Amino acid sequence: MIFRITLALDNDHVSGELAKLLRADQDFILSHIRRGQNIVHLLANHETDMLIISKKRAGENPEIMIDRVKRLIDPPSIIMIGENEPRSRAELLSIGVDAILEGDIPLNNIADAITGQISLIQDMKKDIYSSQDERDRRLGSFVVNSPSMTMFMQMVEKIVKRDSSLLILGETGSGKEFLARAIHNDSHRSEYPFVPVHCAAMPESLIESELFGHERGAFTGATRSHRGAFEIAHHGTIFLDEIGDIPLHLQTKLLRVLQDQTFTRLGGEKNIKVDVRIMAATNKDLDITMNENQFRRDLFYRLSVMTLKIPPLRERKEDIPELTHTIIKELTYKTGTGVSEIATDALGKLVEYDWPGNIRELRNVIERAMLLCDGGTITANEFPEEISGLSSLSDNGAGYADGTFSDDLPPDWSGRSWNSVREEILLKAERIYLKQILTAARGRINDAAKLSGMTSRALYNKMRDHGLDKNDFKI
Repeated sequence: MIFRITLALDNDHVSGELAKLLRADQDFILSHIRRGQNIVHLLANHETDMLIISKKRAGENPEIMIDRVKRLIDPPSIIMIGENEPRSRAELLSIGVDAILEGDIPLNNIADAITGQISLIQDMKKDIYSSQDERDRRLGSFVVNSPSMTMFMQMVEKIVKRDSSLLILGETGSGKEFLARAIHNDSHRSEYPFVPVHCAAMPESLIESELFGHERGAFTGATRSHRGAFEIAHHGTIFLDEIGDIPLHLQTKLLRVLQDQTFTRLGGEKNIKVDVRIMAATNKDLDITMNENQFRRDLFYRLSVMTLKIPPLRERKEDIPELTHTIIKELTYKTGTGVSEIATDALGKLVEYDWPGNIRELRNVIERAMLLCDGGTITANEFPEEISGLSSLSDNGAGYADGTFSDDLPPDWSGRSWNSVREEILLKAERIYLKQILTAARGRINDAAKLSGMTSRALYNKMRDHGLDKNDFKI
């Protein structure tokens, strides 16, 4: 992450000399609050990670001023210079000042203290961007029993230590983000953030701000400046999921980042330089998108220095048994059901199914089965009818007419309680509903969201859970 430091010192010369010492490190962006300017007001409008403030600039009641900064602003780290009274030092430390430096300390020592504090803060912030489970993902955790997956992982091993941009191709739910995160965790950038950006899940008007950040006043509602994903991912990896959905006007700006690792914030003028590895993913056929002039060829060539295509689950069925047992083990604690096994015939049903939603669909089916299961072993009865073959309902309309389900219940439901089948029925209805509104909207997420009354993000998440791809509904 690029660290933003604000200097509020009473001596402009000292401020300038200290800035020179700190600017030796390009990871810092420095700003100054001049004498006479309102410190709290300026910090409320511009984000900062560290405030270096002199005792004089804090005023006669520094405790009040520091308390306002901590309360009104995203709490920055605060270093005060020029305090040497023991009682006052204790009071300042108790209200959130991180370090107090006496004013007669040489500037180079002050700069060293600041950089040391920054290192501590950056270490603490690593946990913000990913959970422990995500940080533990490694290439060694992939299930590799099938020939197609064996060949694929051999290719991955060759490029994991490289630093070039990477394009990951694969069908919906095939694990593109999981792979990107594992590559990051096994790379030399693993100590820095992995920042995913889901391009298809955001309104077009917000993507630029999400990627590159914005300055105060850049658009209506931009009441303070904001750092984007590229600044957060500095020294780490940014993952652009569904890159094929990024608007054309932003593709030019993205191309510039790929070429020289610089960009400007929305509404800004200063160039910001970053050191970021870019990974992108899509389930679209970019050749078609480029022929339709919806995706820049020069951007494609820059992104696809290295390309990986994840085999769909139907081409790696040898992996399904181990994947199933691994998922059950992972979800046993999450679901709290005590389910730990799967019947042999039920596992056979999973192997026979083609999995259009790939591993994501497999995981969802297993989680639902665990929630519906009455004992400790999953049976085929807990699977949707397209997998189990036990139900007469289908997504294509069988058992569904004039907007209502058929009254003829499948035989396997007759001996089960309503609580055990309710979620299965509701999920089936939800899937049918989603397919109807996506068909009516011809695959356009925003239009389908308006029809449903959901936000685009909520609709996108539900589609992902059901393994639905908007491209399947385009006419």
